[in-house]
Amino acid sequence: MPSCGEAITIEVVLRRHDRTRRTTRYDIDMTKCIYCGFCQEACPVDAIVEGPNFEFSAETREELMFDKDKLLDNGDRWEREIARTWRSTRRTAEERMLATVFFFYLFALVAVASGVLVITARNPVHSVLFLILCFFNAAGLFVLLGAEFLAMILVVVYVGAVAVLFLFVVMMLDVDFTELRSGMLSYLPVGGVIGLILLVELILLFGTWAAPQDFVTTNGAAPDAMQNTRALGEIIYTKYVYYFEPLA
Repeated sequence: MPSCGEAITIEVVLRRHDRTRRTTRYDIDMTKCIYCGFCQEACPVDAIVEGPNFEFSAETREELMFDKDKLLDNGDRWEREIARTWRSTRRTAEERMLATVFFFYLFALVAVASGVLVITARNPVHSVLFLILCFFNAAGLFVLLGAEFLAMILVVVYVGAVAVLFLFVVMMLDVDFTELRSGMLSYLPVGGVIGLILLVELILLFGTWAAPQDFVTTNGAAPDAMQNTRALGEIIYTKYVYYFEPLA
């Protein structure tokens, strides 16, 4: 197999008075080039760029021999189009990143706000509705993370079953919530002590726990060509099938 040493010929003159070197010859033999792109990656000044006409065809061998002048002419011909494509790709990536950040903060803020309203709402029906809203926004966060299967499960199971069941139960039962809230202040000291204990436990947990060095691994990562839903199904029904069947 030809190598870059056989396809590329470079000649430079000795160092000049400013201690730099000048290239006098730079030839590329396209008959020996394997289009690996290493020359483009190794060039320190981005002078070598693979253009859109990388599939060369010619009638004679001499036409596939590119010297310095022909390379400069070829670069001048495709420079604007390469720059336009690069700017468009970069702009698209930046817009996609900005959109992801925007939707993340949108879903996160609405999820937190709806979670607070679940606790503070006086009407239990409103609490259940805010809970459904919180589930939807949590599903949106899962979609942003690329876990569309978890987002679907969250919507189908929790919103479609659990939250709707809560809503129907609250609406169907004739519960006197005023009577229930009448004795709530008497339980406030006990609830405050329990909440303080839980807060101390959380502080101790997150302040002292550290993940082991081998905690993050790539063995369970799904390949790029495989969706995470399929990867999850293959893991559950192969490696963990004996654990999954009793639970199912």
